[in-house]
Amino acid sequence: MEEGASTQPATASSSATNDAQATTNTSDLPVDSADATTTDNAAAPTADVTDTDDTTEPLQPIMCGICNEQPGKYKCTRCKLPFCSVACNKIHKENHPPDPEPPTPAEANASNTTAADAQPSGLKNPFGFLDDSQHLRYLFKRYPNLPRQLLAIVAETDPPAEAQHSTIKEALLAKAAAASQPKKEQWNHDVGIRKGKEALRKARKADGDLGEGIREYTELIVHLTSEDARNREADELLRQEAKQRDAELIRKLIEEEKR
Repeated sequence: MEEGASTQPATASSSATNDAQATTNTSDLPVDSADATTTDNAAAPTADVTDTDDTTEPLQPIMCGICNEQPGKYKCTRCKLPFCSVACNKIHKENHPPDPEPPTPAEANASNTTAADAQPSGLKNPFGFLDDSQHLRYLFKRYPNLPRQLLAIVAETDPPAEAQHSTIKEALLAKAAAASQPKKEQWNHDVGIRKGKEALRKARKADGDLGEGIREYTELIVHLTSEDARNREADELLRQEAKQRDAELIRKLIEEEKR
């Protein structure tokens, strides 16, 4: 009986040893990669939600454009600049540029007249050909003082400063002053033309390049205007001939129709 009892504990001890070895061998086996991937993916959404909550930033308010310290609650009605208080608005109004004033009736009429003058009309400028003259451009390049001389001559044809009146009252006062000085020459259109001729004659007699430039300019203008007149006469002659041919053709057509 004692031998049988001693044999059973030995058998139990051997069975426990085998179970421990089996457990040890099972833990040494590699973990399936699919299971590991599933575990990682299950934990990923929690990490993503946490990151999204951390990166969200609140919107920054628009600051006052005057003090730049408080949020701008209001806006200027003229320039839309934000401001935070009445004090800042007062400072802005004091430094705000004034609004453009509407044009007066006189200015509006002047602008309309200018626009009307700028529109092309049926009348042809008789001196328009001078704008594209290469000879004139060469002359101005050769004599740099020539434009200034021509402006001075034109200025002689203008009325003097005391003869220019902006109001009717000034014109009446000037007329009364002229009546009190009958010997003093009063300006008019003929007087302006005469003074312009005198200035041109004096400029042509000047010495050196000043006089030479004016003389060449006047000769060139006479030549160009004469040539342009001849061209215009030729063009007019061609137009008249074309009209005559058209009239003759119409006459023949009418005669053929009567037959």
